[in-house]
Amino acid sequence: MTDGAAIPLKYSQAGAEVSPPLEWTGGPDTVASYVLLVHDMDAATGNGTDDLLHWLVWNIPGVRTVSVEAARMGRSLPTARGRSA
Repeated sequence: MTDGAAIPLKYSQAGAEVSPPLEWTGGPDTVASYVLLVHDMDAATGNGTDDLLHWLVWNIPGVRTVSVEAARMGRSLPTARGRSA
């Protein structure tokens, strides 16, 4: 996916509703863990000031730089290529 491009249908509610494969760089060498927060600022809820949380992953090991496509919900992330824990 290109940064800023539309999200492919596969990763949407209208598609297969699977998590996209993601990669990140530039974290500090001393990072203990990451949190990944996916929210939709364009889908206002409540009184119009809250956005919609799609999914949240926390305690991603600091040595990890990738997530896998279609990760299942559970207590831990599946092993992925790249720097995975």
